[in-house]
Amino acid sequence: MPLLFSGCASHAKRPETAADAPPVRAFSKEEIQNGRQINSEVLSSFYLYTDPRVVAYVNDIGQSLLGKGRDPDKNPYQFTILYNDRIYAVSAPGGFIYVTTGLINLLDNEAELAAVLAQEISLLQFQDPRVSGSKKAFDGITNGVAMVGPMFGQIGMLAVLGVVALHAATDGHKSGSEDERMKKMDELAMRYMVAAGYDPQGYIDLLHKFIRLDPQALPYFFDYYQTHPITEERFLKLNQTFEKLPLTGKTFNVDRGEFLETTKGIREMYKG
Repeated sequence: MPLLFSGCASHAKRPETAADAPPVRAFSKEEIQNGRQINSEVLSSFYLYTDPRVVAYVNDIGQSLLGKGRDPDKNPYQFTILYNDRIYAVSAPGGFIYVTTGLINLLDNEAELAAVLAQEISLLQFQDPRVSGSKKAFDGITNGVAMVGPMFGQIGMLAVLGVVALHAATDGHKSGSEDERMKKMDELAMRYMVAAGYDPQGYIDLLHKFIRLDPQALPYFFDYYQTHPITEERFLKLNQTFEKLPLTGKTFNVDRGEFLETTKGIREMYKG
C-alpha cells in the first residue's frame, strides 16, 4: 500500500542544543543497576565495533536526540555498536542502547540512523509496571539475558531485551489498543528527531525499508521484526502523526554524505 508523506529536508546541520526535545524520564536506581549487569553480559558475549570515528558519530547522534539539561546520574544513556550481521537494535533498562553493524549497513543516511536510535530512546520512556518497582523482577530479566545467550546465541540474548521493551510500551498504558500505544511510541520518536533537527521522514523511510527488504535478507531481520512489529494500522497512524508534527519553517538534517563517509568501513565489510 503506497503511502505519501509531506516534508522535504535540506542538509542543514542539527542544532547544538535541542531545547524543545521531549523530556526523558529519570531511571530508578534498580533500572540503572540491572542495566549495568545486562550490559556486562552483552559486552562479554559480542564483539564490539570499535572504530573511534563511528563510535563517536553514533554517540553524537544519540546524545543530540536526548537534548540538554538532563541529569547524567539518572539518565546515563550509552550507545554501543555490536559487530553482528543481524539487522537489530535494542535497549536495556537504564539507558543502554545497542545497534548492530548489520543494521547500520542497511541504512542510507544519518536521518535513518537517528530514527533507529530515537525509536529505542522512546521505548525506554515506557516503564513496565510489572518490573518498575521490583528488583526481583529486574534480576529476572538480568538472569534471563545471561541464560538465553548460551542457549540461543547472541541475538537470542538481545531478543529478550526487545521483548521486555515491547511489553513496556504496550502494557505501560492501559487505555487504548496496542496500535494506539505503538502510535505513542512512534510519535515520541519523531518528536525527538524534529527537536534534534532530523527529518522525521527518515523514520517513515526506515519502516518502509524494513518491509521492502530483499527476501534473502529476511532471516537477518526476523528477530527485529518480532520485537518491533510493523502493521498496516501502524503505518496509517504514522501518517496521521506525521501530518501533525510542528514542521513549518524548519529545516532538517538528512546528511547522506557524512553518513556514507563515516560508515564506509562497515559497508565495505558486507560487500560481495
